[in-house]
Amino acid sequence: KSTVDRADQVDSLFVESLADRVQTSGSLSSGFNLGAFSWSQSLTFNSASSLDLPSLIAFPGDTLGPVPTGLVDKSTADVGWSMGFNYQQRLIGTTTLTPSLQISGAARRSDDIPEAASFVSGPRRISFGARLKSDVYGYYGAIAGFEAIRHKISPSINYSDAPEIVPTDLQRTVFGAND
Repeated sequence: KSTVDRADQVDSLFVESLADRVQTSGSLSSGFNLGAFSWSQSLTFNSASSLDLPSLIAFPGDTLGPVPTGLVDKSTADVGWSMGFNYQQRLIGTTTLTPSLQISGAARRSDDIPEAASFVSGPRRISFGARLKSDVYGYYGAIAGFEAIRHKISPSINYSDAPEIVPTDLQRTVFGAND
């Protein structure tokens, strides 16, 4: 958690980026392995608040612009989570095949977006993948007085696929068209 306390903006035009700010962030992750099976999960939280912003009200037909009515705090918060499953299957020698499944999601709350006054869940993302890996060992020529040097090469092939996400209208409004 970090707090930035700036001097009051009394005799000047108010600039929001110069307002007092409080930022809080945290994360939690864990993993579980049982033989060739692994399960991992993570959770992140980020919150930012701008403090003592002038609240303005505009009157229809008023040519002078919005009128200050007091001070308000404005905040946003984002929560993200992910979970993954892997299973490593030994094939021949040191060759392994590891299929995987990943699921992730997010939620957002923002005072700037009227539809997100409380947390709105974002679209869930699912992806499938597989990795084929092998280790190749060999002894190669003498260098600097050594009879032979052992080498290990580990080529691998990775594949992943994630189905298209179809967000709702609310999710497009809160998270944007590309999230």
